[in-house]
Amino acid sequence: MDKLHKYIESVEWRFAKTYADKSPHWYTVKKWNPDKEAAFEELVKFIRENGYEIMYFSTPFTVCHIGDYYYWTMDELVQDTDLINRALLVDGQPPKYSDPSSVPTPPKQNL
Repeated sequence: MDKLHKYIESVEWRFAKTYADKSPHWYTVKKWNPDKEAAFEELVKFIRENGYEIMYFSTPFTVCHIGDYYYWTMDELVQDTDLINRALLVDGQPPKYSDPSSVPTPPKQNL
């Protein structure tokens, strides 16, 4: 787990402006850190092996809690995954996206 934390802390997490109101979150892209591709893939595998399914509106995603965030990917295969998303937990849980009041407000410095 220490390796995953080091990876998470060492890469850029860019705020996803397109979903700022509906689903505030950050993402990192595999190709931004070609020297850390193995760690990227380890995190993808960890999310899938240790996560659980939630519904984002009508789409199921496997999410995994690490620290104050939950993480998810969108591609079916690990080798096809080039992006990892993360969002703040609300009261220790992902927000319920059928209830817009549960969506967290991102910190101002990350906008």
